[in-house]
Order: sequence, then structure tokens, then C-alpha cells
Amino acid sequence: MGTFFALAQGSATRTVSSLRWESAPEAWIVFLLFALVAAFAVACYLLEPKTERRLAKAPLAVIRALLIVLVLGMLFRPFRAEERREVKNGFAVVALDTSFSMRGFKDRERDDALRASIAKALGVSERALRDMTRIERAKLALSKDEGAFLRGLAARNRVRVFGFDATRSQVSDLPKLEEAAAPAEGAEPADDGEDPVRQALQDIERLVADGQSTALGDSLQRILTDLRSERVAALILLSDGRSNAGSLTPEAVARRYRRKGVPIYAVGIGDPDPPRDLSLTDFRAPDVSLAGDVLQGSFVVRAQGYEAPREVRVRVKLDDLQIAEETGTVGGERKEWRVDFTTKVVKPGEYLLHAEVEADPDELRTDNNRNTPPHRLRVIDERIKVLYLEGYPRWEYRYLKNALVRDRHMEVQCLLFSADPSFLQEASPGVPSLRRVPSPKELQEYHVIILGDVDPRARDRRGEPVFPEGTLEAIRTLVKDRGGGLLMIAGEQAAPRLYAGTPIADLLPVEIDESNLGAGDYDRPYRPRLTREGWQSALLRLEPDEALNRALWRERLPDLYWYAPSLRPKPQAHVLAVHPRDRNQHGPYPLLAWQRYSAGTTFWLGFDETWRWRSGVGDKYPYRFYGQVIRFLSLNSFTRSKRFYITTDKENYDVGEDVRVRAELRDPELAPSEGQGQPVVVDQPDGSSETLTLQPVQGEERTFEGVFKPVQTGHFVVRAEPSERLGAHDVSEANFDVILPQLELQEPRMDAEGLERVAELSGGKYLRLDELADIVDEIKSLEEPILVDRNEIELWDNPWVFLLFFGLICAEWIGRKVVRLL
Repeated sequence: MGTFFALAQGSATRTVSSLRWESAPEAWIVFLLFALVAAFAVACYLLEPKTERRLAKAPLAVIRALLIVLVLGMLFRPFRAEERREVKNGFAVVALDTSFSMRGFKDRERDDALRASIAKALGVSERALRDMTRIERAKLALSKDEGAFLRGLAARNRVRVFGFDATRSQVSDLPKLEEAAAPAEGAEPADDGEDPVRQALQDIERLVADGQSTALGDSLQRILTDLRSERVAALILLSDGRSNAGSLTPEAVARRYRRKGVPIYAVGIGDPDPPRDLSLTDFRAPDVSLAGDVLQGSFVVRAQGYEAPREVRVRVKLDDLQIAEETGTVGGERKEWRVDFTTKVVKPGEYLLHAEVEADPDELRTDNNRNTPPHRLRVIDERIKVLYLEGYPRWEYRYLKNALVRDRHMEVQCLLFSADPSFLQEASPGVPSLRRVPSPKELQEYHVIILGDVDPRARDRRGEPVFPEGTLEAIRTLVKDRGGGLLMIAGEQAAPRLYAGTPIADLLPVEIDESNLGAGDYDRPYRPRLTREGWQSALLRLEPDEALNRALWRERLPDLYWYAPSLRPKPQAHVLAVHPRDRNQHGPYPLLAWQRYSAGTTFWLGFDETWRWRSGVGDKYPYRFYGQVIRFLSLNSFTRSKRFYITTDKENYDVGEDVRVRAELRDPELAPSEGQGQPVVVDQPDGSSETLTLQPVQGEERTFEGVFKPVQTGHFVVRAEPSERLGAHDVSEANFDVILPQLELQEPRMDAEGLERVAELSGGKYLRLDELADIVDEIKSLEEPILVDRNEIELWDNPWVFLLFFGLICAEWIGRKVVRLL
């Protein structure tokens, strides 16, 4: 129980002294004892014999009472406690968004009053404000008037500044200003260069908004964890509110801040209204084209923030040559406009396809008005080598082989197994006819193999197997290692049912149903139902005009009747069309599907009735479909035949994103010694080169992988150095482009609603950037005394206590002697 306090306060410590009792009972018992002692002392002297000096008994009773109280006090074991406490100031936290969206946009507020207010608060003209990025606005708001905002916060609490994007990083730590202004005893006063606020502003100025994603919830949680042992007065969040990564939602973390008693003051940076923006997206064109072949491409123009329709112009260039120009309308109700274009390139070589939508002066950004990077097109002067194997002359075979042999871009050889040995097999002009299935080695020379309704177990008229030993395995090798293509056309007799358990089954994009010969009902015709990917695929573009193409597939193409059910598509399959009605437990039956299989590509055609599409148009639609599929399947084979093959896992990357490089050495003579890496050279956009050593891939012979992290934008080339054993013609180079982060640029509008929710759920407040200065007066000062030293001094056995006890006894004895009570 303390009885008195003495306070001494310095700049950072306080000393508190108090009198305490080690064995004292509760206070009410102490007061009761004191009352009883006083009554006992008075009663003792009232019972004494009468004396001439009656008034002298009163002081003697007081002395006796004091004597008894002193004895009781010593029994309670008094001591004096001295505690030295250090005052620990709380924190005000500033969290500044450093994701790329803070650098990628220069907002042009449509609200004139808002724009004028922000410009006035920042001390700049409205014209200058329009040329400032979001991170520049935030930095200026913090640094204005020599950092008045930070100084206001530091006058009440310590200040810690964080930058955040996918995670958080501490930028600066400011002491409370009164602490910073008062140097320790004997220390030299700080000069202007050591002003902590000025140093913090320099640290903030060095921040670069280059984060590829924003995990707002995760970052706020990590900041809260970093300060879990501190008292936090408030967190000031400067952000555009866009969160596109992380496992925690900002709202969930805001509730945790509220439970901790930490309000979030969310300051929105950016335009809360939908900005005006025209963008060019979904550019599609083949990577490889045959010289003189018609090349088809498409892209989409999207409009955002336009209340009324507006006319826009688009252009397409092949290198510097304009090959297409078109004018259309977007905006209002029409948010997208799909543009299709065609061209024909005669001269072989490497080209760049550029597409661009004419910029609007009121757009928020114009870097997305073109396909960035431009599409790389390789034009080759080669003919596609096609092998068509068919069991019997069904209608699909009759029309398809006629169209194939007429295609001047193809070298086609057909082999009809049911034909008489004397029958002259079909082939392209100038190409020798086949008499048998090519050997496994000869099969590797083809680009695409079309496998019709052939029984793999059957024998020809000479009694020999239609597929000699090793044929099906050779087809898989062609696809897997050489980048070849396989097209299977389902049939009623054998394909695909009898290929279950063979190497062909591994190649197909669907799982084979061995028990099902096929399905069809001539009383219930159907049309394939295109999937979302099917509508977007160039393989199913039978008419250049999108509306006409949709009408074809939905109503104008003749009905089909038969199809071959499969169990289900494989996980990596791209399903382009399904049956409109029939399905199993896995979903609708896939009718058109493709998949990548290692180096090559395979395609599944689940019906054999495209010949019905000839009605009234001849080969126009059936062969346009087949021609596009065969060209698609052949593309990889034109590069995969190299002895040294280099690939990357993607074609486009963001700055700082890992590029996975893979090299396959087809020739054993080229492989390095066992356990050694394989060096490749990375040519960078600035003209420099860097050697990257790829490491062996476990379980894959002569295959190497490595990771390269680009730090600049532009076009990169990965190549092998030519040597005595390796000529330039033996190596396929890998090309990739590095662009600015696109995830951060997908949604330019500031998420004011999200910031408001975060502020409200945390018990804080949402403010605009021009209201930033108002926060200072709302944040309270937090101080927490921390015990650093404690000293206890016992008083009951002090010599002065015994002297006082002896003095009181003597005083009472002398007094009683004087008044004749002894």
C-alpha cells in the first residue's frame, strides 16, 4: 500500500518514489487498529488515579498511542520503493504503395473541383498535376513545406514509413521530434544535415514504384506483425486501393487492426471515376506462315469510360508496310470491337506485325494502344509434308485427299489400306506414290500425319501387318521429339477405340472409350457447340467476318449425325467444340480438341462428316477447316528439327519475372561431359550479352534448364555459340520479349470504395489526397512507461526508528513522573 508519491521527469525517464508495507493488512483493518489503539491509550489514562494536573494526561495518552502505532508499523515491515521508468512513445505508421500502378498512370480527373483542390494542396498548377504520376503526387504531399505532414506526426509519436507492393519493406524510422530536438547530455547539437525528417524524405524520394503486383491485405498484415510489440496510434495508407495478389483480403486485415485499436486512415491517390481509355488486346496471328499463303489475324479494341460511342481508326503494319486500315465505333453500349485482317506474304523471312488504335487526347494512357511487343512472324518457303493413312474410301477420305493433293503448299502422300495392290495411291503432283507404310526412320521426315479409320491390328492383302513393328512408336517420336503433328479423324470401325493401350493413345487430347463404337441417330441431327475457346480459335474461323462465322456454326452449316464418344478430355487438352446434347459423368462429349505433346501438337476430330459442309459451296468450308488445322499442326516441326533446340516457357514476360530457359540436345555428340552445365548466350536489348549456364534436368537425357531474370524491357534472344561441331543452322534460337507489368495496368481506376471499406472496418477514415493534412490533428499521442530500474529500502529496522521508539518511551516515563503517576 503506497502512502505518498514523488515524481521526477526528464526528457525520456521518470522516477517514482513510494512508501510501501510488506506485511500490512487491508486498509480498513489498519484504520480499525488505529482507532482501537487511540481508544486504548485514552482509556488507560482515564482509569489512572486522579491527579492535580488532569490536563497533562491528554498528551501522555497521545504519546502512548504513537508508541503503539510505531510498534505496529514496525510489525508491518515498511520500505521505500524507488522506480525509474523510461517513457516509450507510440508509433504513427505511413504505408506508401510502390506497385507499378502508382507509376503507370497520370490521372486526368474529370471533376474540375477535385483537380483544382488537389493541385492547390500540393502547391502546383493543374497542368503540372496532369503530368504527375501517382507516386509523384504522394511523394510531393509528404515532402511539401519541408515535410510538414511528417513533422506533425512526429510531434506526437514516433513515425515509421513503409513501402509496399507484393510485400512490405521499411523505408524510414523517425523519433519523436522532442526527442530528436533534445540531444543527449554531452552530445553535439545535430546540424541541418542530420534532420531526421529531411533524411526520411530523402529515403522516400528514392522509392521506385516498380512492384509487379499489389498484395494490400498481406502487406498490411505484415506491418501489423512487425509492430506487434509496439503501441500504434494509427496507420496512414497512401494507395490507389488496387489489390491483385496475396492470400488475405484487405477487409479481413482491417478488422484485425480494429481489434488492436489501430485505425487506418486511407488516403486515395488516383481518379475515382472510370478513366477514358482505348486499348488493343487479344492480338492473334500465326507465328509461322508459308510464303504466299493467306495469313489471318485478329485483335480486339476495348473502350472504357466513354459514355457515348466514338469513332476510332486502327492500322496494321508488316514491319513498316501498312497492310490494313479500318474505322469502327466503340464506347457507350459497345465496349469491344473485334478487328479481323488478312494478308499474304510472299518473301520468306522474319517480320514484325504491328497493330495500333489511334490515340484519344483524353486517354489516361496510350501505351496500351498497340500490341506490345509486336508479333513476330516467320515466313518460310517450304511445303508441308503430309502423310494421310486411311483404312477404306469413306466420304471424308474421298473429298479430303482430293483437296490435299491440290494444295500447292503441301506435299501429300496418301495410303489407302483397302485398295488393291495394283492401285496407284494418291499423291501431290511430282511426289512419288506410296506402296507401303514408310519405315520408322522415313516417318520422321513428315510434318503432319493424318490417321484415319485404320485398324492397327489389320493385315493388308499380302497378309502383312498394315503397321509394321515400330510404326506407332515412330509416330509418337515424330510428335514428341521432332515437333510433328498428328490429326486423328474418328471412324465407325477402328478409330479411336482400337488404339487404346497403344502409343497413339498417349498422343490424343482425349481418353479413349474402348467400349463405344460410336453414336448417332439419323432422326436427331446435331451441330457441334463451340466452347468459349472455340469461338476465339483461328482454327474454326471459316469466315473472316465474326458475325458470319458465328452464324455458320450456329445455323448455316449442314447438320451432322454420327460422332465417336470419348471418356473425357485430358487435363492439358484445349476443347474447341462439344456435342450439344450428349454427355457422360465428365461432361459433354468433346468433338474438336487439341493438345501440346512435348515438342509437337495433336488434334482430335470426333466425327467424319465435314463432307456434308460441301453443300452448295464445295470444298470452301471443309478444306478451310482442314487446311487451318494442318498448318497449325505443322508449325513446330519447322523449328524442332534442329540439333540444338532452345525454348523458353513463355514468349512475353514482365520486368523482373523469371524466364525459364530449356535446351534439348538432339545429337549425343553435342552434350557436355556428365554432370556439367550447358552454356547459352542471352542477347539483351541494350546490345550486351550474358552467358547463362543451364543445369542438367534429372531423368531427361541431354536436357538442360536454367533461369534468367531480365531487368530491362525489350527483345531478348537466347542462342548457343557456334562451334566446330555446331553450326548456326543446327541451332534454333529462342526469342522472348520483356514488357512492363501488365497485372498492375489492367484496372486504372482508383478503388475508392475498397479504401473506404478498409478505413471503416478499422475504425479509421477515408480521405482524398488534398485532405492529407487533416489527419495530423486526429491522431493522438501514445506514451507507455517502461520499468527500467527498481530499488527497495527497508525502513522498519532503521536506527532512527529505534531512536524514535526509545524517545517516545522516555517521554511518557518522564511525563508520568512529572504528573506524579509513578
